[in-house]
Amino acid sequence: MNAGRLALRMWWRQPVDYRWVLTTLRNHSALGLLKNLIGTSGLGLGAIAVMVMLSSEGPQSAAGRAVIGFFAVVGVATGLRWYLLPWPTAWASLALIAVADLAITTTGLLVSSRVALVNATALILTGAYLTLFHGAKALAAHAAWSLLSVVLVTTRMQANADSNSDASLAVATVLIMVLAVVFVLPMLQFYYWVLRTDALSDPLTTLSNRRGLDYNLPRLFEAGTPICAMIVDLDRFKVVNDTFGHQEGDRVLARTAARLRDTANPAATVARTGGEEFTIVDHLDVVSARALAERIRRAVEESSEVAVAVTASIGVAVFDHGAEANGRPAAEQLLGCADTAMYRAKERGGNTVVVHEIGAPLA
Repeated sequence: MNAGRLALRMWWRQPVDYRWVLTTLRNHSALGLLKNLIGTSGLGLGAIAVMVMLSSEGPQSAAGRAVIGFFAVVGVATGLRWYLLPWPTAWASLALIAVADLAITTTGLLVSSRVALVNATALILTGAYLTLFHGAKALAAHAAWSLLSVVLVTTRMQANADSNSDASLAVATVLIMVLAVVFVLPMLQFYYWVLRTDALSDPLTTLSNRRGLDYNLPRLFEAGTPICAMIVDLDRFKVVNDTFGHQEGDRVLARTAARLRDTANPAATVARTGGEEFTIVDHLDVVSARALAERIRRAVEESSEVAVAVTASIGVAVFDHGAEANGRPAAEQLLGCADTAMYRAKERGGNTVVVHEIGAPLA
């Protein structure tokens, strides 16, 4: 499989950490502005629904006007919700977009053909939101709904064959929707994913960096599962840099990263979090974590190809789900315990593993 196809597969499979996206925007003071813009868009869609309802091109039946009037109220209420309430959870966010999609499509089926075709392009707005805040699968579902909506509108237009029908306009609208929701929005989301992945990666080792570790931690801290963190710090690495130069030091780091990635479980998060410090987080109990740490220690020792022996001091912190009743540790606490254990391994001369089971005294 070539690199491009592999990247596409990773984009399709990798979930978006919704909370991380919000935290990043909040840290840059951009979340409040975006929240107000989305609220204004909701009010705008509500106003559009009112104008359509009152237009001569709008629904001719009382029931049709009532339905569009209802969606106008929903649009205004949704806009006010964005202004007045906190940012929605991931599931609530998807629900709001689903309601908006339903309102846009239903409105298109109740108005004249020309208005319906223009109305369908509003689905591009909801698709843009999904592009930024949700994953590839949600965007694909939206694309399928958008295409179905356009097909329904154009089929209805041809079936009615009213005086306002325009086959060329219908074809143009279909092409616009296909280009936007099938090509442009997924392409933008894919390259957004590429940029995000690059920002979360260490350029030397291609492992996650500190920000990438923070991005992946929430999905690993699930209730009902054991969780372990390992801090791997290379011994005598400064001697390698001082004796052989930083280029050789970089090669040692790259080799170490490859060994860690090959030795750790495929589902584990492996990150370079300092100059010669690496962090591994995985769902392992204390026995499995100790065994993995020993394999990593041996792998690092055996990978040394310089005159100065490069080994690793490894601190391991494990929280078993059996101790859930005592309170699950925060990520910072788990990593802090692993860091303390790593320094204990350093004090013992390096090339050593020290394990701390949270809730038990440090050995």
